[in-house]
Amino acid sequence: MDSRRRRRQRGSITAEDIVRGAFEVASETSVDSLSMPVLAERLDVGVTSIYWYFRKKDRLLDAMTEIAASGYATALMPVPRDQSWAEVLRQHFARQHAVLVGDPTVADLLMTRTSVYSEVASRSIFTVVEAVLTVLIEQGFTPEDALRAYNTMSVYTRGVVLQNRGGADDDIAFGLGRLVCGFEALLAERGRQLRC
Repeated sequence: MDSRRRRRQRGSITAEDIVRGAFEVASETSVDSLSMPVLAERLDVGVTSIYWYFRKKDRLLDAMTEIAASGYATALMPVPRDQSWAEVLRQHFARQHAVLVGDPTVADLLMTRTSVYSEVASRSIFTVVEAVLTVLIEQGFTPEDALRAYNTMSVYTRGVVLQNRGGADDDIAFGLGRLVCGFEALLAERGRQLRC
């Protein structure tokens, strides 16, 4: 009797199955620990079946990043245009924090792979950023100040996520609020009165 485990037949797996399995493996270990042999074992296929669809691990990570970026954008949209710029910033970055803390795999993919985002992933992310910037500009920020404010909030939020990998940070609202106060002061210095 043959005691070897029987694998799935060649062609019985799709690229979507592989990506789904990669998310499962990465969520149990980490994106860095994800390997093609471990994934193949999880999916009960030969490793060559995975390489048929994804010649390199980076191609698989690109596919995962596109899915992560799309889900991230969906979670952060729509950006309300009927609220003050300050409330839009607070809500947007509180949601960003919740998404990234809630799924460490998504956080790893979106925060460590920014230099290799595909066009699809970049478009998903920039659609969200553009929506927030539009609110800021419509409510009196210069385009440069709007981008600086967004980038400052983003760096702070991502830093909190990276620093507190073990769990949520109860002080995120405090920090975001202090940053918003700083932007209010900046606008006052420049002689612009904006509703907050």
